[in-house]
Amino acid sequence: MSIPAVPSTDSPLPANDALSTGQKLFFGFLAVVAAGLGVWLAWRSVHTRLPELPTMLQPTQPDVAGQAKQYVRERKTEPLKGPLEAILAHPHDYFVKSKAHLYLGKPVPRFELMDHLGRLQKLDDFLQKGPVVLVFYYGYHCDHCVSQLFDLSEDIAYFHQLGAEVIAVSADEPELTRERYAKHGPIAFPVLSDPKNQVAEKYGTYIAPRQNLAEFLFHGTFIIDRQGKMIWADYGDEPFMGNKTLLYELARIEGKLPPGLELKEPATTAPPPAGTAPTLSESKPPQ
Repeated sequence: MSIPAVPSTDSPLPANDALSTGQKLFFGFLAVVAAGLGVWLAWRSVHTRLPELPTMLQPTQPDVAGQAKQYVRERKTEPLKGPLEAILAHPHDYFVKSKAHLYLGKPVPRFELMDHLGRLQKLDDFLQKGPVVLVFYYGYHCDHCVSQLFDLSEDIAYFHQLGAEVIAVSADEPELTRERYAKHGPIAFPVLSDPKNQVAEKYGTYIAPRQNLAEFLFHGTFIIDRQGKMIWADYGDEPFMGNKTLLYELARIEGKLPPGLELKEPATTAPPPAGTAPTLSESKPPQ
């Protein structure tokens, strides 16, 4: 007695010899369609660009210059204008008294630093022409710091009227300053590079790391007269944004202060900043 063959269950499809002509044509049609679909997908992947990310998802660089200019306008609605005598009127309303400093009333450290074009600029060369407003700022990455440069730059004509020049110093390399000028426009006065903060350290606006203490930077604004002596000083956690005070002091030391505006005791005294470096008033001068 013969036992009937049992179909194999290894495949869900029936054996080839069990397929009818219609089934064979159907499966052949499916194979052609699948092959055509694969060719079309391959062509599409080559010739079709992926959609770009929405603008809000793309990485953006902070607009330091734009934020700095906005900060200036928040602190001062418009640039100074009108006669200098009118600007300097009522000094009790705006004048900020100098802070204590190691070099106040004494000769300041001289220096030579590169500008954005790689030219060596000497403090003594500027002092031969007139007094100097020396500004130490953190660098162009800091919008508040750059705001002081924009603030001074828009009022620079009054500083020049008094025979003074403004000089800004940071650790930024000349190449970086040059790039920022190309993008945002130049500053109206020399911006110098102090890459290792050596000059800033002499003026007390930089504290080098030592033992368990990290390095620290201060904002600093100083007025230096023609003889190279520091006449006025401000330093702290925020940039100084009082151009009227600077112009008043420059007019006073240059003998150009309008009559009747002399101050015996300035009405406004800037509070000392938190964490003020003792090197600004207590330590010995750098050798």
